[in-house]
Amino acid sequence: MDEWHPLWAASRIPSILHHETPMVMGQAEIDRVVEGFGQSGLHVQLAGLDGIEIHGAHSYMLGQFLSPAYNKRTDRYGGSVRERCQLILDIIEASRRRTGPDFTVGLRLSLDEFLGSAGITQEQGEEQLEIFASTGLFDFFSISGGGYHTVHKAAPPMSVPHGFMIPFGKRAKEIVGDRARVFIVGRIVDLGMAESVLADGVADMVGMMRALLADPFLIAKAREGREREITKCAGVYDCGNRLFQNREVACMLNPAAGRERQWGEGTLKPAANGTVKRIVVVFGGPAGMKTAAVAGRRGHKVALLEKENELGGHINLIRRLPTRGEWQTAIDNLVHAMEAARVEVSLNVTATRELLLDRKPDTVICATGAHYDTTGFSPYRPDRDFIPGYEQSNVIDVATATSTALTDPRALGRKIVILDETAAYLPSGSPRCSRPMAKPRSKSSRRICSPPKTYFAPPRCPFCSRASRRPACELPLNILSRESRQSGGGLRYLGRFAADDYRR
Repeated sequence: MDEWHPLWAASRIPSILHHETPMVMGQAEIDRVVEGFGQSGLHVQLAGLDGIEIHGAHSYMLGQFLSPAYNKRTDRYGGSVRERCQLILDIIEASRRRTGPDFTVGLRLSLDEFLGSAGITQEQGEEQLEIFASTGLFDFFSISGGGYHTVHKAAPPMSVPHGFMIPFGKRAKEIVGDRARVFIVGRIVDLGMAESVLADGVADMVGMMRALLADPFLIAKAREGREREITKCAGVYDCGNRLFQNREVACMLNPAAGRERQWGEGTLKPAANGTVKRIVVVFGGPAGMKTAAVAGRRGHKVALLEKENELGGHINLIRRLPTRGEWQTAIDNLVHAMEAARVEVSLNVTATRELLLDRKPDTVICATGAHYDTTGFSPYRPDRDFIPGYEQSNVIDVATATSTALTDPRALGRKIVILDETAAYLPSGSPRCSRPMAKPRSKSSRRICSPPKTYFAPPRCPFCSRASRRPACELPLNILSRESRQSGGGLRYLGRFAADDYRR
């Protein structure tokens, strides 16, 4: 804190994520960075570790020097592909002077920023890789892609295909040859896929960070033949979102992540002799399934009752949205956990009072979940508890709207208003799953309400491969946005937008 200085960068390009404008680094600042990397490498070596990885990808400082999207310099650190590599070349030389030739040093690169000619193209990335490999100073290259403009490639969510970077790893392996090892990442979600990558010679090592966050015992379980007990990553990316919010990294599918002391391996206490209970869990959504699995692991006799013909609760609706199908993985994880805990599951069963009494349980756990609101209640309007007219027949909740649109794309008509303060899947997914639209069924507009949380517009479209202020779809929408408190804090009509407007 006492050594504060302005944010440094290759050029004066504001961050599109953090909205800060940096100070352009001069030679003095560059020298400090080079010296700092060299000294840090030495500290790691003295601490007894085997090596370091220099992060030159994803629009961080070194990645910005490599990228024409950020590097507008005209000195020896900018211009040609070779000149944009100069800072990293200075850093590796300083690191080697401090640590010697036997200390492992690797470099992470975005082989393609997926920005076209505005950023690092694959051709430029391959040229950079050749420049670094020809020095003989690197022991490995970790191949990734994307950056702040294309963060869905740098940290791919479930909408991005599994193993999408594998072809880039293969090309990197061809360029590097025997001069260094090649690591590859990019939604390699299970050990079978990882083994195929290695067997095919695409890379020498596979990175699976989020897979291990979802289940740190992934490899141990596979070795013990317990593959069905592995909690698989579904690409929800709550972990990365929390990181960018300066919050603790956590995993939506593994609540023990970050809480290992309280909930980690070895902390579960089996039920003592004479205390085993007969437990009935009502409703098979995520909370009910997780509760049943944990209680079963403790040794209790657990039965779960679900009135529908499938488990999953609200997730079953979300997983039906475009690009959201991998939410099924979250359901499967919990189903497998219940199987391992020998939970008795009954579908198409309504938990009546008579049925529960007949089962003679010691404990009944009601995990019946939440419901969606149609009142339009908003914490930003403390003067009222609902929007006038919410009781009209054409005002429906977001789950009903989504389910209706998925069943019949014409059912909602053509004029739709979505009032949303959540920036979540269902509000932005409702219009997407309503296309293509035919003639309207009625002259009145449909109004869809979702529960309040933050603001109207989702910060990033979950359906297309770029940042967007609005969801991409083919359906004209009437958009309402909340005005500032200074202007009264009411709702302001922004206009009627079509698909082409969204893509501009």
